[in-house]
Amino acid sequence: MRTCAVIVSYNPTAVLEKAVSQLLNQAERIIVVDNASSVQACNEILDSVEQVSPKIQVIRNNENVGVAEALNIGIRLVIDCDFDWILTLDQDSVINENYLKHMYDFAARNSNKRIGILGPTYEFKDKGRKKIQLPHKLLVTLTSGSLVNTEVFRNVGLFRSDYFIDYVDFEFCLRLAKFNYSLFRIPEAVLYHEMGEVKTRRLPFKVKYTTYDTQRRFYKSRNRVLTYRMYFKLFPLWVLADLMRFLKEIIKILLTEENSMDHLRAEVAGVKEALKTVDPLRQQPPEG
Repeated sequence: MRTCAVIVSYNPTAVLEKAVSQLLNQAERIIVVDNASSVQACNEILDSVEQVSPKIQVIRNNENVGVAEALNIGIRLVIDCDFDWILTLDQDSVINENYLKHMYDFAARNSNKRIGILGPTYEFKDKGRKKIQLPHKLLVTLTSGSLVNTEVFRNVGLFRSDYFIDYVDFEFCLRLAKFNYSLFRIPEAVLYHEMGEVKTRRLPFKVKYTTYDTQRRFYKSRNRVLTYRMYFKLFPLWVLADLMRFLKEIIKILLTEENSMDHLRAEVAGVKEALKTVDPLRQQPPEG
């Protein structure tokens, strides 16, 4: 089995160098798509990464086109090459040793299943790792660390570039499920991953929360409501569960963010934008 890794970067830190180092002996090709990094030190990191091995290619966008389109740029380069799998990663995600071998072994043992994505066990900074003993089926997973069957992109399309960031992964996973592809989590494959800036605020009780800027709040609420509209009839339980998570996030914003009303206005603006979309399924026809 052959894999190409596609990493999206924007003002990367030295973690990117570690991520690429772990990939070198596991993936046959590595493509880093940079979304117009503006910090000189970060561009020097990209230069350094590109010189590590001939199998590494760095693509530098002239503007920030978002996570989804950056991934699509890398995927388009290799979709018609002889790669069985495409591994999608963020710049701050590092895989463990034998990551791909564990996934290959599972795929070989389950060749009769219509596997669309193999996902890892996540170990988040400040949160640790959930203990999972056996591979199991999931409905959705994060983009970072997902090993995607290349045929999936040909059959159901690429990531929705109009999403820009957030819910890119969930919409894609639900689309795969709609086309009867399966997603499995592989416990031995571990991804060390950072998610935003985690802060702690002491109320009558201690609250940990991830903070985002207001622009990202807008995209997150817009994209999740668009996703609800597209997939509620097919996956109502998932939508209702995520709606509960949405409400909890709103409560956390009101309790923890210093400029909570600015954040709340961004969330409301995102919801309004999603509700204005006449037909979210046709907003951007998937590329194949």
